[in-house]
Amino acid sequence: MPDLAPLLSWLDAGLLALGWPMAAALGAAALALAALGAAGVARRQLQQARRSADESRARHRAALARIESDCAATVTAQQLDLATRGAVLEDHPRLGPFSWSVRDDRLEVAPQWATLGIGGPDGPPATLQALRLLLHPADLDRFDDAIAAQLQGGPGLDVEVRVRTRGEEWHWLHFIGRTGAPAGDGGLPERMVGSFFDEHAIKTAEEALALERRLFDSGPVIVLSVDLDPPQRLRSVSASAAAALGLARGTPLAGRPLSELLEPADAAALQAGVAALAGQSGAEFQCEVRLRRADGSSRWYSLHAQVTGAEGRQLRAYLVDVERLKQAEHEAAAHAAHLQQVVDRTRQTQHAAESLRELSELIQCSASSAEACRLIGERGALLLPGWRGTLLLRGPASQLEPGAQWGGGASSADALAPQDCWALRRGQRHTSRGPGSTAGCAHFDGSAFSHAHCLPLPGLNGGEGLLVLAHDTLLPEDEGRHAERIAGSFAEAVRLSLSNLQLRLSLQEQASRDWLTGLYNRRYLDERLSREISRALRVGEPLAFAILDIDHFKSFNDRYGHDAGDEVIRHVARQLFEFGRDYDLRCRLGGEELGILMPRSSVEEARLRLDELRSRIEHGVLRHGAVDLPAVTVSIGVAEAAADGAEALMRRADVALYAAKRGGRNRIEAWRRELEVDAPPV
Repeated sequence: MPDLAPLLSWLDAGLLALGWPMAAALGAAALALAALGAAGVARRQLQQARRSADESRARHRAALARIESDCAATVTAQQLDLATRGAVLEDHPRLGPFSWSVRDDRLEVAPQWATLGIGGPDGPPATLQALRLLLHPADLDRFDDAIAAQLQGGPGLDVEVRVRTRGEEWHWLHFIGRTGAPAGDGGLPERMVGSFFDEHAIKTAEEALALERRLFDSGPVIVLSVDLDPPQRLRSVSASAAAALGLARGTPLAGRPLSELLEPADAAALQAGVAALAGQSGAEFQCEVRLRRADGSSRWYSLHAQVTGAEGRQLRAYLVDVERLKQAEHEAAAHAAHLQQVVDRTRQTQHAAESLRELSELIQCSASSAEACRLIGERGALLLPGWRGTLLLRGPASQLEPGAQWGGGASSADALAPQDCWALRRGQRHTSRGPGSTAGCAHFDGSAFSHAHCLPLPGLNGGEGLLVLAHDTLLPEDEGRHAERIAGSFAEAVRLSLSNLQLRLSLQEQASRDWLTGLYNRRYLDERLSREISRALRVGEPLAFAILDIDHFKSFNDRYGHDAGDEVIRHVARQLFEFGRDYDLRCRLGGEELGILMPRSSVEEARLRLDELRSRIEHGVLRHGAVDLPAVTVSIGVAEAAADGAEALMRRADVALYAAKRGGRNRIEAWRRELEVDAPPV
């Protein structure tokens, strides 16, 4: 009989490696071989084989129990580990068990695997190779390494991979598994059992959270949470906060009071606002604060915050860098302010131009230079508010005298010589700054003006004028330049308007004056007479008018010539001009006739005064060349104005003159109604 001990040892190993079904088959074979030996020996050997088989079965059952226990423990451990990721394990359909036969690459899978295209009635055979074809290329090596490590006796399978589903989408799965003992020395395990877990929702959330964290940590938004209880310390803060504060990356900030990060004024305002929201969970607010950097500078941030926690004792906040926005706002505000200044200056310039145009029209329509100067003084105060001003015009003594002033006047001199002003010396504008300026004009006489302009006005009729402007305080440069422009336009408008006015008045004067005597002519008398009569009747004052006629004037011309006759007329005109009052109107009516209009004088008063004039003319001495001319006498007719108008007044004065001539000449006659009887026909 052959020795069956080696065979039985092999059977024991086979039973251990191949499991319970194989052990039964090997036991039957051992009985058949034992029948070939002797009955006694075979019986003993069979009993020994049975004992060995029973021991092998026990050892196999123990190995299987250990494998199942290890797999169960692994699955349980993995499930407990997965439970820490969330309560998703409550959704049991997401778990799918599997069993993989290592030698023939056969997978026994749960129905859930059909969603991956493995198993199921219409799917391909379930193999590990089929599963590998569904893995993401980036995860394939990691999966293979984990499988190989487990087959070689390593720790349990625990790997996360992406699998392509039937919908051609990548889905995250977490595989866990465990193998039994290897078959023989250095052999591979027979089987791996385990389960998978659908982690796609968790991984997607983790990726989104990681992306959000990366964005918050690297972007301009700072995320932080703060305890609302004083001193309001930071609980957490994103990594980007350190860089925003000018600190090294990773500098710990948690635990610091929020006020240490802010400018003091902003910290106080924020603390007050936050304190008012304490306990109001869900309350929101926003404001702008400045983060204080390590180098002492600061940047503007927009803070958006919400009170959180069941008791409302925490604050979740986001800080967004708005420094560039604030700079843009400041630049925009400065630009808007500059534009507003430009608009204001433009409006002032337009207003000044309109005022100057109106002033020019008013000056040109003025009846006299005095009236024009009064207008200049009024408009000067409006055009240049805050400025003192004086307009000086050429006087009779070749000096400049004040013609208009406003604001108290800018020149302390009552009369100004041309050499007293730098502007008159240079013939151009001169500016003085400060009372101690070495280039100040003498006519300021130590006046405490901080800013002054002297503007010459050349080309005025009769000489040069001067506009003097002064300000008590030193103006900013832009405001000073604007005032200089307005002053220049004002001076030019005054110069042109006064020149035109003086020219117009000169022409009017020439048109209304008699060329021989310098008295007003008949045309001017006709213009004034009606107005004076209306005025006298309106105010209830008397008005007398007289006509003077030189006696025997034709004999002067015939005997001494026309030049002598002109001299006689000038002699009578001089006496008349010197005799009259300032408001009396003296005129030459034509030929040897002269007239005088005497407001506020009755006929009797006028007769007495005119008789004195007649006497002065009669006793005056007149020479023409080397010849003494005979005495000159005049006949005068005078009448008082009435409501019947200018023509009737002149008619009555002429009737009275005719009566004086007829009565012997060198006499005065006042109009009486009875004189009309002998009056010449009209």
